Order: sequence, then structure tokens, then C-alpha cells
Amino acid sequence: MKIDSTISKKVGQRIKDLRKKRGLTQEKLAELSGIDSKHLQLMESSRPSNSRVDTIQYICNAFGLTIAEFFADESFDGMAKEIEDITTEKKSPGLLKAKSHTSGREKLLEDNLSYAIYDEHPVNRGHIIVIPKRSFASYFSALPEEKQSLWEMLEKAKQFLDREFKPDGYNIGINDGEVAGQTIPILEIHLIPRYKNDTRHPKGGVRGVIPDKQKY
Repeated sequence: MKIDSTISKKVGQRIKDLRKKRGLTQEKLAELSGIDSKHLQLMESSRPSNSRVDTIQYICNAFGLTIAEFFADESFDGMAKEIEDITTEKKSPGLLKAKSHTSGREKLLEDNLSYAIYDEHPVNRGHIIVIPKRSFASYFSALPEEKQSLWEMLEKAKQFLDREFKPDGYNIGINDGEVAGQTIPILEIHLIPRYKNDTRHPKGGVRGVIPDKQKY
């Protein structure tokens, strides 16, 4: 679905404002969103760019915003019907599932690229997941600065758990791909506190992802 030319001009200005607010160059935003830099430059110009909803969705992913949050700006006042048509456009089921999976939960820790929340189905008391703000499924799709943010966030989460739960150890894990147990198409780094006697046979730890291989 293409965006009306009048709205597309405002979309371009909104992208430009968000990009500058976050200290991103056009090249960096293009890299984060996967959009051609020339097309992004056209979108930010004063000319209509024939932008599509999916293009805006990619940019929203890079900013860590939903489509609705992107359009929640006074520059779009008076365009309620046009915005409704855009925001109700059918989205990727996987992406919607990923967004709903984490939305509404309190962020324990946060920086500009990642955040930490409690796991919805904790393995143990204090189970935390660290998540990038940009939506993508695989750890190997993370940019270098995102990886740095994720591991720094993990360290902060560990300090938080040390203070609040005082565990005796930790398991750290990532389910990367459906065959590895990933059910939601979003990267999550699990930080699972471990306590003495929380299981009878802890030997093997993360090897337990394949139960027959845990004991050795």
C-alpha cells in the first residue's frame, strides 16, 4: 500500500526529526532499517516519495516504534482517517506476535538500543530477558553497537539480580532459530538465576537443551 503524497511529505519530516533526535546519520538509519539510502534521502526531502507502509514499518523497527507511535505526532493532526487506513494495514503476523509478546511489561533497565524485562514464563525466580529495541530474530543480525549494548545490558541485569535475588549462579542462553527452540521472531538473551538445590542434577547446565546430552 502506497502512502498519499501529502502524508508522505510529513512522514519524511517525521523520520528526519526522529533521526536527528537520536543522533543518526541517513547512512546509519539506512543500515539499521535495511532501506536503500537513496530512497531514505528521497523520503526526507520535500518531494513526495511514494513511500509504502512496509517501508515505514522497517523504519519504525529501526527506531523501536510501532506504526501507531510513529504517527502519534502533532504534525499529523487532522489526518485521522488517513492515518487509520495506514495503521490498520495488515502487518506481518510474526512481527505483531513479537511486539505483543513484550509490550506492556515493565522495563527493569533500558538504554537507547536495548532493554531488560522479566521473562513472562520464568524458569526460576528473577529470570530476565534482554532484548534489542530494533526488531529482528537472530543474534547474528545484530549490529556491532547493538551487540555491545546487549552485553552491557546483561551485565547490568546481573548486578540487579545479585542485589535483589542473590542467586548462587546463572545460565545465559539464546534460542536462535525454530530448531533451537525459538518461538517468537525476536532476539532474547535469557539470564536465568540459579539457586542451590533448585534441581537435583545441575551438572551439564545448558547442555540440557538436548536432554540425552546433559549427562556426560
